Amino acid sequence: ALTTATLVLLSASAFAAGAVTVHVDSVTYTEPDSTLIYPMVTSQNREKAAQVNTAIRKDARIFIERVWMDRLAGGSIKADLSYETKLNKADIVSFVLTEVTSPERAAHPTTNVKGYIFSLTEGRALTFKDFDKIAANLQQPDAYSLASVNQAITKHLAAKGITPLPGFQGLTKRPTEIYMDAKLHLHILLQPTEVAPYACGVIDVDLDED
Repeated sequence: ALTTATLVLLSASAFAAGAVTVHVDSVTYTEPDSTLIYPMVTSQNREKAAQVNTAIRKDARIFIERVWMDRLAGGSIKADLSYETKLNKADIVSFVLTEVTSPERAAHPTTNVKGYIFSLTEGRALTFKDFDKIAANLQQPDAYSLASVNQAITKHLAAKGITPLPGFQGLTKRPTEIYMDAKLHLHILLQPTEVAPYACGVIDVDLDED
């Protein structure tokens, strides 16, 4: 695991400037058959915090607009958005947002998850490219390669006793949904039915697990 060294490299400017405090509050929006709860951050750098909040609100807006369009088309759908703070350390904050929609007469609700790792120094979401640079700096250039990701998925499924979907031979590109946990491990999130049957739910793979 790259752990503490990763955080130092991600937050180099924040460590140089001293302590950085990031506060997380909840925003709640309700309407008939819909409840959206998503995070809002504040920090010393108001401009960067505003950029992070704009990105979060954009995805929340896309979600509820998709629900509105379904209703306009005559559908009856319940929708919920919730979140969990996975990491808040130095100037790095990480969230997982869970979207759940329940169409009328559907056999089961539909779940979709989004992972975020935000730098409050840069005011943006971090991606695999950022972690590739860190891994290279730590002489582990393949730590998060596609091959390493697929190896971690295979190991995780086997450990959980999960049979992958028929014909699944690994991902052809790295997932976009990632987050960091309190141990500074990088995780990927795989949607239901992406690699395993729906009943297995969201597949959460720790890429830094020993």
